[in-house]
Amino acid sequence: MGGAPTSSARDLPGLGRVVRRGLAACFLLVGLADGLAPSLEVCAGKTCAKNALSQRTLETARALAGPTVGIRAGACRGKCGAGRVSVAGPSDRVYDVAGASPATLAAVLEIELDAAVSDAAVDACARLDGLEALARRDRGGALAQFRAALDDDAFAAAPRAHGAAVVRAYDLSDAAGRAAMEPALAEARRRCPDLGAVAWRLAGLYADRRDCAAAADVLARVADADAAAAANVADALEACVVS
Repeated sequence: MGGAPTSSARDLPGLGRVVRRGLAACFLLVGLADGLAPSLEVCAGKTCAKNALSQRTLETARALAGPTVGIRAGACRGKCGAGRVSVAGPSDRVYDVAGASPATLAAVLEIELDAAVSDAAVDACARLDGLEALARRDRGGALAQFRAALDDDAFAAAPRAHGAAVVRAYDLSDAAGRAAMEPALAEARRRCPDLGAVAWRLAGLYADRRDCAAAADVLARVADADAAAAANVADALEACVVS
């Protein structure tokens, strides 16, 4: 496997499962002996978190894997080099996934957690990566393409990637554009009720129009799904004032 071109791993969104498994082996960084729980841990240390790299890696992994697969942020283990983003799995291995494509992350999920990642999800996440790159150069152009992607067949078979696209379109929009995205947020929440990013934005729209009961219903489910978010939910609901 020596000499495998890591740069090509970033441009292969349609790889099949078997090929992705072979590709992920090229990203093995170093072994650990820490007895990890059966989940994938994305480093949230200062270096890995630079420019939101670890957060984007976490979001992509969650979009690929689905709600039943354990994926969480973790503290720095001191096993990666400067500028890298590391992902640790229960096999006691750490993968360097800095700049890795969704196909590579899918391979890591399949190897470490035996997750069933569809090619449709890989393709949709690869498209999201392309739109994110565009957003850094042309915010308006990226917004138009994110909105267009919401009706694209490529996302129909990948509901979690669709939810991520809804969130990014919402974040790039102005106040009027955000209000107009309520139906898209509601549909994304219906398809993937565990996506906290969708729930928070939908609740925010409800709170902005002082529909505190609707906001409470959405956020109560967020708190039920994530105990760590309970305090934030309480603060958000306290801030909501009925007109």
